[in-house]
Amino acid sequence: MLKKVLFVAIAMFALTANLCAQKSRMYVKEFTKVEGVSDDDFQKVRAAVISALNESQRFELLDATTLSSIAEEEARRQSESAIHDETARTEMVQTKANNYILDGVVTACTVKSNAKDGKTAFTCVLTYSVTVTDVANNATVATKKFDHSPTGLGGTLGKILDESTSEEGAKTSAINSIKSDIVNFLIEEFPLKGEVYAEDLVIKKDKLVNCYINLGSNAGVKVGDWFAILEVQTKVGKTIEKEIGRLKIIEVDEDIANCKVAKGEKEVKNAMDRYLDNCDSDPNVKLLRVKSIPEPLFAF
Repeated sequence: MLKKVLFVAIAMFALTANLCAQKSRMYVKEFTKVEGVSDDDFQKVRAAVISALNESQRFELLDATTLSSIAEEEARRQSESAIHDETARTEMVQTKANNYILDGVVTACTVKSNAKDGKTAFTCVLTYSVTVTDVANNATVATKKFDHSPTGLGGTLGKILDESTSEEGAKTSAINSIKSDIVNFLIEEFPLKGEVYAEDLVIKKDKLVNCYINLGSNAGVKVGDWFAILEVQTKVGKTIEKEIGRLKIIEVDEDIANCKVAKGEKEVKNAMDRYLDNCDSDPNVKLLRVKSIPEPLFAF
């Protein structure tokens, strides 16, 4: 059970260390679609992307549907010409309200049917892409195309992964996959990075089994998230980060998180000992770092 007093004490330390920066804001534009994609399917894809972004807790989202109210507020501060210029007003709101802009294109949401032995099975081909732009310099910082086509595995596994008994069920199954798409996209393109606190460690039999990191809910960390543990090393004059273990988040406060060391407990303990033995005499010695990773396939 978490020691609340200890947890609060570390949280206060994190707060005074200015680790509670505001989340970045992301404006989600209206997506576009190619001919042949229905309006209903198109809106469902966009809604699923927004839902996944919301659930990630990584950004403060601003949906295009709320644009008009913000534009009205900003328009009162602008010249008469700007008030009547929709393009200028839209660009102004996007720039002032956000750090990033996310755009998307839905290129296919097509259901195919296959009749066999008197039964009809349905599969869905869903393809879409997302692009994130940095408002500060108008540069594309991340873009990815997602393609959910039937696996073609056949047999029982293929049926489980690909087929549905209805057209709507096939679409729903494909759209449900968007959540994992966006989770992995954020981890890949916007990984959370922090450090392990070198105090209040839980050590059992020469293994480090629990620790705290300097990331919390303010950064979008959630219970169940996974992080790689990295030791900073110098090789042939170059600084590298070597993965030595993995953490699973078990409790979260605003600015810190309590973690279970789920892999590499002994190596992590040895690396922390090396830091503690040398940090006072060598200013170049660095704390163990952490970086968010996807949930392992066989997570526990």
